[in-house]
Formats: sequence, structure tokens, C-alpha cells
Amino acid sequence: MSLSWSRFFFSVVLIAVSSSLYPLICVAQPAPSGQVSSDQKNLFLGLHIHRADKSPWPDFKFGAWRLWDAGVSWRNMQRQKGEFDFVRLDSWVRLAEKKGIELTYVFGVPPIWASSRPSEAGAYGPGSAAEPANMDDWRQYVRAVVSRYRGRIKNYEIWNEPNWKNFYTGSWPQLATLVHEAALVVKEVDPAARIILPGLASEHGLSVMDDFLRTGVGRDVDIISYHFYTGHRAPEVLFGMVDKLRSSLRAAGLENKPIWNTEFGWLVEGRGRAINPSAVGFDSKAPVYSDETAASYIVRAFAILAGLGIERSYYYAWDNESMGIFDAKTGQLKPVSNAAFHAIGRWLGGPTPQCGKGDGFYLCRLGSSGTAGALVWSDRAALSPIALKKDWRLIEDINGHVLDFNGTVPVSTLGVGPYLLRK
Repeated sequence: MSLSWSRFFFSVVLIAVSSSLYPLICVAQPAPSGQVSSDQKNLFLGLHIHRADKSPWPDFKFGAWRLWDAGVSWRNMQRQKGEFDFVRLDSWVRLAEKKGIELTYVFGVPPIWASSRPSEAGAYGPGSAAEPANMDDWRQYVRAVVSRYRGRIKNYEIWNEPNWKNFYTGSWPQLATLVHEAALVVKEVDPAARIILPGLASEHGLSVMDDFLRTGVGRDVDIISYHFYTGHRAPEVLFGMVDKLRSSLRAAGLENKPIWNTEFGWLVEGRGRAINPSAVGFDSKAPVYSDETAASYIVRAFAILAGLGIERSYYYAWDNESMGIFDAKTGQLKPVSNAAFHAIGRWLGGPTPQCGKGDGFYLCRLGSSGTAGALVWSDRAALSPIALKKDWRLIEDINGHVLDFNGTVPVSTLGVGPYLLRK
């Protein structure tokens, strides 16, 4: 994705992308909840960080941190009934406050002693995917966390990816009861805190979302969560995935609640080492993307989701061994993927983009009037050459390189993008 500007040349084969074309682009209409206020412009960009005490802190701005796989689950903090260990969570909360980062805590992963099926296999050990055996244990766990961090942790998501059996083996009504009981405790102890729907994941989650919502669980949550994993496909499938989710929300009368993408990402090649997809629960034959391709996917996904009115997205994960931007195995940064997050901070976070598809390319108009800038990219091997209306003067790539192109984009050597067009 790093560009050699001396290689650019102008082409005579042009696709008109001018003000006259804009009406022809199928623009996705953002939901009312899609606007991000100026004082929260970094909240749309969220991360997971597993080892904040060992991994370097990201050098780009982000506003939200979801505490999953960060060593602070129920199983991590209450190994024995009646005894809580908050040392690690205390550390993360203090760090987030120092950095000005908003936290989301995820309730779940019962310890063996609290599990209704303590010998059953689960992603985090025996009994970890089962619902609690005793509702009072669940209530006491929720109360202990919220009481300790009242006003400091603002968001609470109930359970993680319950559509996958390695994370949850109970029924939908049982999960809805867990959400309801947790919500009662949270709102009693910290009325300003927000309750987040358990984040179902991938295409499979969309196929069972209606069944889950029929329990009435949506009444107890302030925010709809989804994990927009694309099934190793290019991010443009997100247009259809978000549409399916909104259809389910309309059927359940929840269409006016904000939507957060609380987890998603792709497998990214390591720095000089092979990546094992099965290390994070994927099929061993799942594709592992180059640093350059992953960077393109990440920016495209954030742009599409922002344009579709998804208020925030949390990338999984900054320091994950298979999907990370920082390679925890080698201690090296994946430079182009890291540059992608810098680009997201520069390009997005203002008024809701308007995104849609043209002839062989995608375009997101940025700014309230559609003239502040535009992102353009292709889901093919490379963009076709593009001519733009004359007031577009500059093109910027993910790495921040800028070219004055005088109204014509010499894109035959640019690859897939995205690229920012601006004055």
C-alpha cells in the first residue's frame, strides 16, 4: 500500500465521477443514531487490548476499549465463591482514565464452581459456556463489579457471542433472564450505565437473531450489539449484513436503538512468522491476509459501518496473536495495518458518511455538505482510472502520502485503496 509517486501517470481511459454522477450512486441511508457528537469524535473507533501491561499503547487516537480477553472475566476474578480479585481490572480502569478512554465491560464466563454444567467443554475451560447454576451468584457478581466501578465503567455488555456453542450452551430464554437480572442490578447501582445486548456474531448470528429477540430481551438493553465478522470475505458484505440486522430489529420494535459493532476483525499475517487461524477459533484453512490487504479491509469496514449508522466499532484486537496490529509473538508492529487506524482517525469521526457503489468502485462522501472530502476504493484488484470534478485537487493514501492530481486520479498503479479525495 506504500506508494511510489514517481510511478504515477495519467490515463486516457476515464470513468466520470463528477457531481453529475452522485445521484446515480446507491447511497446507504444512515440511521438516526449514526451522528457522532464533536466531543466524542474518537468513540466511534474502539479496540480490544489483551495485555495493556505488556503491549505498547497504540500510537493513534481511539476512544473506546472493550474488555474481552483481557483477563477480567468472571472466571478470572472470582475463582472461589465469595472472593473477588479486582487487581487486574483496577489496573485497566486506572489506565483507561489516564488515557481518556471509555470502557465496556463484558459480563460472562462463569467459574467452574458457579457453572450449571461444570464439566462441559467451553472456550475458556470446563463449564465456561454454561449459564450460572444459581441466579444469586450471577447477581452478586454483577453487583460487585458495578458497585466498585460506578461512574467509571460506562457500558456493560451481557455475555459474548452466545450463538456459538463454545461460548454459550444455554437457551435463549435463559440468556434473556440473565440480561434482565443484570440490567436490574446495574440500573439500581449505577443508573447512568448502559446495558448492551449480547453480541451475536457473523452470518450465523443473523440467522438466529429473530429467535433471540422474540424473548423480549431488547426491552432490557440500551444498545444493540453485533459482531460484524464477515466470514473472511471482503468488507463490502457489511452492507447486506447490516440490512439483515436492521430487518430483525424492526420486526422486534427495536429499530430506534443505537447499534454498536462490539467485535470484528481479520487474520493478519505475522511479522516474519506464520499465523495459525485455529489459535483464535477459526478453521485451520481460513485465509490469512497480508498487512496491506488487512489495512484496506479495516478502513473500508469502518467507513461502511459509519455510513450505515453504526455508532462505534471495536477492532479485535490490538495485540492478538493472529489478528493483531501489534504482533505479540515478535514484538513488532504491522506497519500498514497500524497506518490504517491513523487514516481512520484522520478521515472519519465527523458527520455520518454517505457510502454507496458506482461502476466498479465504492465512494463515501464525507462532510455535512458532501464536499469536505470523499473516500474511494474498489473491491477488485485495482481501481480503474477515474476523472473527478475539477475542485477535487488532492488524493491521500492510507500512509498519509498526498498527491496534487489536478482533477484526474492516476490510479492505475494505486491498488484497491481506499484513498481520500480532498480540496
